[in-house]
Amino acid sequence: SQFAVTYAALILHDEGLQVTSENIKKVLAAAKIEVEAYWPVVFANSLKRLNISDLLLSSSGGSAVAASSSGSAPAAAAEAPKDEKKDEKL
Repeated sequence: SQFAVTYAALILHDEGLQVTSENIKKVLAAAKIEVEAYWPVVFANSLKRLNISDLLLSSSGGSAVAASSSGSAPAAAAEAPKDEKKDEKL
């Protein structure tokens, strides 16, 4: 069920359509796939506050989801480690 709803959400995003529970249900119905009624709602509500393109382009989807949902992604990027050269005396 989760895979089917995930693929339906990706199809909607790829086609430039809104990822809503109704649209997910339409894609699943067209593919003749039955899932529990709560899956489209859960996915649509989870994805409406996230940028799907950013999730797809990130190197690690799990940490991107966590960073996006907590709003700390810009702060984490700003605090990237800097290489500092130390003067060494011989």
